[in-house]
Amino acid sequence: MNYLEQIKHQAEQTFGNKEKADAWLNQPKKLSVTERLWSLHARLKDTYWSGMSLSE
Repeated sequence: MNYLEQIKHQAEQTFGNKEKADAWLNQPKKLSVTERLWSLHARLKDTYWSGMSLSE
């Protein structure tokens, strides 16, 4: 899997569907591949932690 495929795959996992992922990916941003991967990583981490409660 190349970087672009990896970004698309992670975006679909992060946003839950292809349409939202495509909308995010097609935003007029001037980010490198690495910056996009880190951005997705941060979103995934935030999504994971926001679903956790202190009692878990």
